[in-house]
Amino acid sequence: MKEVIDLVKNGETGTKKEAILVAPSATLVSHSRTNRTKPEQKVSEVYKGIIAGAVARAYERGVNLTVLSPEEYHDPDEHLGLLEKANEINADYIITPFTLVESPREKKFLDILSSSDSRKIAVNVPANQRAIQRLGNKYIGYTGMEETYAGTMIAEQLLLSTGMTPGRIIVLEHERKEEHYALALRFEGIKRIAERYGCSVESLYVGTEKQQVMLPTDEKYYVVYLGIRGYEAALSINPDQILGLAGVDLNSQMANDILNLKVNCTVVQSPFYQGRFAIDMMFEPPQENPLFWGCGPRLVNFCNVRVENQGDSK
Repeated sequence: MKEVIDLVKNGETGTKKEAILVAPSATLVSHSRTNRTKPEQKVSEVYKGIIAGAVARAYERGVNLTVLSPEEYHDPDEHLGLLEKANEINADYIITPFTLVESPREKKFLDILSSSDSRKIAVNVPANQRAIQRLGNKYIGYTGMEETYAGTMIAEQLLLSTGMTPGRIIVLEHERKEEHYALALRFEGIKRIAERYGCSVESLYVGTEKQQVMLPTDEKYYVVYLGIRGYEAALSINPDQILGLAGVDLNSQMANDILNLKVNCTVVQSPFYQGRFAIDMMFEPPQENPLFWGCGPRLVNFCNVRVENQGDSK
């Protein structure tokens, strides 16, 4: 936070120092589209929730917040361009997902972030160790889900809910995990459980648009979706080929499918609170490693889905 000191002359008491606190400024950069220009366009429910939480909390705490989101659903190069624009705005803080670490664009991503004096807060997608070391004291911390644990939780709960039958796990990538660090971490968590219980695991890229998904063979599979777009793709799979279905995030259709036992379970990550905590982190940065404020994962199944579907996870 910036502090401005103004000298005030008072005839009776002499010169006094009066501290005037100036509200900090922040730029929140989304990596996914949050506004439609055409009715058929998909938007990120998660990032809409993050923005809503950040805007509400910024208002409460007097933060001057600017929000930037891409025109494409998810375009890594557009994300980089928005970060360059954020540098030009020159706010006190830049809040953004660290989606592109561990990707071919990592160097450019970190070059852009390190070239400004703004302090950085990771939201929704964590920073890796290279990013933390590169940014040094410009890096504040991360608010979001513990991504690897999300993968282990969902895979383990899926297997437990279906009787621990060994089998093949197909993970549906709505974004390529090589370009999306959070999805890569979720996949690693799933692999850990697969190895523990003698299951094979492989990924299948399905994209963000609705399409018919054909599994590699006619056998039965466990199917894990890594987000809402992956869940939409899973709905096109022949149900006779699905041993069990589970994944990440929650919307009203998923909630109904959990109640109707079409989906075994899911985990949620509280997008609204990720945005809210990102603003709070400007005032109360974490003091210990890991520099992390958790927002999940929380398990949602038949027992608690009615409660969870009334909350902020989208």
